[in-house]
Amino acid sequence: GAFTWNEHSFPRLQKLLGWLKEQGLPVGANTHDHDGIRTSEKTYKEVCEALGCDSGKDIPFDLYNKTFALAQEDIAMRALDSKDGKQGIDFSWIDYQQGEVDTFQQTTIPHINPTIVLNMLRSNDPVRHHENRRSMILSRWGGLGNHRYPVGFSGDQNHDWKGLAYLPYFTSTAANVGFNYWSHDTVGGGSDLSNDYELSVRWTQVSAWSPVLRFHDKGEGTGTCATTNSCARIVPWDLPNAFFKAVRSAAQDRDELMPYIYTAAWSSASTGHALCRPMYYENPMDSSLYDLNAQYLFGPDMIISPITSPSSDTAAAGFQQALGASEWSVVAPGAAERGWVDRLNGDFFNGMQATSTYGIHDVPGLVREGAVIPMRPRARGESSLARAAKPFMVLEFRIAPAQAFYTGGSISGKAEVVDDDGVTLDYLKGSQSRTVCEYTFEGGKFNFKISQTGDFEGKPSSATIKLSFPQLPPMSIQVPAGAIVDYNRELVGSIATFPSISLSEGFSVEATIDPAFDQVLPNFVGLAGRVRRARYIKDALDDLNTPYGDDRANLTSVVLAATEMSPAFAAALPDLWASAVKQVQALLENNKDLRKDTRRAKFIVAMLRAGVEHEVEPLTEAFV
Repeated sequence: GAFTWNEHSFPRLQKLLGWLKEQGLPVGANTHDHDGIRTSEKTYKEVCEALGCDSGKDIPFDLYNKTFALAQEDIAMRALDSKDGKQGIDFSWIDYQQGEVDTFQQTTIPHINPTIVLNMLRSNDPVRHHENRRSMILSRWGGLGNHRYPVGFSGDQNHDWKGLAYLPYFTSTAANVGFNYWSHDTVGGGSDLSNDYELSVRWTQVSAWSPVLRFHDKGEGTGTCATTNSCARIVPWDLPNAFFKAVRSAAQDRDELMPYIYTAAWSSASTGHALCRPMYYENPMDSSLYDLNAQYLFGPDMIISPITSPSSDTAAAGFQQALGASEWSVVAPGAAERGWVDRLNGDFFNGMQATSTYGIHDVPGLVREGAVIPMRPRARGESSLARAAKPFMVLEFRIAPAQAFYTGGSISGKAEVVDDDGVTLDYLKGSQSRTVCEYTFEGGKFNFKISQTGDFEGKPSSATIKLSFPQLPPMSIQVPAGAIVDYNRELVGSIATFPSISLSEGFSVEATIDPAFDQVLPNFVGLAGRVRRARYIKDALDDLNTPYGDDRANLTSVVLAATEMSPAFAAALPDLWASAVKQVQALLENNKDLRKDTRRAKFIVAMLRAGVEHEVEPLTEAFV
């Protein structure tokens, strides 16, 4: 509960805080305010004088005494703040036990939760002191009306699979009372769950697709558990490499979506609609959307359903969990105009359930057909520190697959990106930029118009713009000098890069699907899923040192589909996948190492079955 830095733990405090500031990282401190002001505090004498109390005694917490409350905030708390060029803390984590009890020590006002009072007081500190900065506090639930003040800290949860499965429902339905920013302690299980690495990964994925991603050790990462190797894994690099990479991927995916997330936060401030919302917000009249507790709307154009159950009920926790295949379903709401596309598989759904098999890296979900998803890719070598605080100097507009792209139909899409300085209150005076990307598609041709209005302190004078087209053949794109068009292996689609664009002048682009692919366009539907599953299978075989050769050549060709893309190759895609399945099936039957490694074999079979078409012979019954 102290308001004083421990000089033994932080002997070079200002050097440390200065370094963090140089990295662009805000600093926060966790305080237990209900402990009051103790005689050991550096500000004790000043607080005591302000209260006219007897020196030498601890000052008890008395939040509803205005004199005490302001002395705590304006003396003890502000002594810790960054001010006058001296780095201190930039936000406060109020770890106050919320409860619904009216009485806590001397705080005795019926029907008022003290947490909401403290949250309001701390949150309004910059306004009370006429400072041009936004406040941020992290705090527990303080009752209805508390949504105005904190980023929510949901407290000490049960870090097991049951606790994890509750979070999508809990987080999204909070939108019904305007509490739009829950964050959860992101940490693996402790004690007997400390080696459940799959649980650690899935917990991070849920948090990455929540309003706030926050890692935190609630006390299970240290102590006597260190002697038994049963401490909870707090930081990602404490996990074995296969799981660390999955955690890092989830964090990077979120980081790349910052334009989408921040713009949704802007919308939340003006409309009250949360980033994460229950499914029935899509169509309140559709009764089928009211019991979908494992999925939720994420921003304007996405549905997310993180995996919250183990891939096996019988397998022991540990390294082998990296070879866990999970069958998972997401329900696509019915839509009159346009349906949904599976964000990982590229198949289309409308008013039906989408079921597939997923691996340790995957977070199932849907994207509205033809939606424009604003992103900010990270350049090679760019630091990942404090990227969220930087203005959007690079924007990628990813065009979600739509059935019209493959059938010769027509469709249009539009997205907006809001940016500002992220620190001051100048946005209330209109200091922000709005970048709009809109397109029409007809006859195999996209027509894009990208423009920007508004200004703010620190806004870049130009930006690099990227347009990406997952699960489509190569594009013919009108490119000015310096622009680059690549056919991307990960997306199986084109990415056009336009550097140093002055968006205030407007920017138009035409992109046409290569007509040579017109007859084979239907073969691209679902290609993303087949490539995804082929990569999992290839990695599983590589880890076992299964020799390369003709008996896995077609699988490799599916994995490298983007590097071999041509009209002839696209025409052969259905047969290529069927042949790859047969080749891998033969390996499962004949490779003695695979026959010994049952878990690996079952994982491979699960990935094969998810993409097997009806004309392919059934997989070996022994492995099924």
